Amino acid sequence: MGVSYNRLWKMIIDKNMKRIEMQYLTILENVAYYTSSFYAK
Repeated sequence: MGVSYNRLWKMIIDKNMKRIEMQYLTILENVAYYTSSFYAK
């Protein structure tokens, strides 16, 4: 089964973002997720 990134690239283009901005936002979301799950225990 293949993976298609077409929707991701379309979203990046629609929001006028660069790939590095998307990486930065992804890192922030991961940190927020792990931090919130850590303190929820």
